[in-house]
Amino acid sequence: SLLTDPKKAGASNLGGIAQNIALGYVKMATPDYALAIDLVQAAGKLEGKENPFYLLAEAEAHYKLGHKDKAVSVITRAIELKKAESGVNERQLKMFEDKLKL
Repeated sequence: SLLTDPKKAGASNLGGIAQNIALGYVKMATPDYALAIDLVQAAGKLEGKENPFYLLAEAEAHYKLGHKDKAVSVITRAIELKKAESGVNERQLKMFEDKLKL
């Protein structure tokens, strides 16, 4: 139902739920990684820009679905966005780069 009216749910809610699913912040018996990807993409469309944290969740979801090339592509884009931020948080950047090594 979140994807039926994403505007009503809001980008941060969509992105947050996607992170919970993909990054395992909330334990689920059968996480729906495809849903996490859809939620991230809907959040990005609502925001009108790419959010590196949402991309991190998307990359993780792709990885868990076995889409390794897509996961590398998405996390690489997230790293580029983090590096482009003014006053980049080095600890966060390292977390993103560590995901790429997996």
